[in-house]
Amino acid sequence: ISSPLTQVTYSLRLSQPQERITLSANAAADARLLYWFADHSLIGQSTPQQALAWRPEKSGHFRLRVSDDQGRSSSRMLRVEFLP
Repeated sequence: ISSPLTQVTYSLRLSQPQERITLSANAAADARLLYWFADHSLIGQSTPQQALAWRPEKSGHFRLRVSDDQGRSSSRMLRVEFLP
């Protein structure tokens, strides 16, 4: 996972619903699709060359996980807070 960064709190403004967190990962050459999860919920899918934009529904700590179509995966913790 190349984005989001580790040990960073991401702040999103409630007044700016278009603000998103960019999710991207480096993948092996044979990977065609990446599947993104927050805790146990699927966020979406992308190709390794394409970033995915995500906005959680609430503040909190999330375990982000990405899995490729070959079964390889990586995860990291993320903290998100909403500001007015």
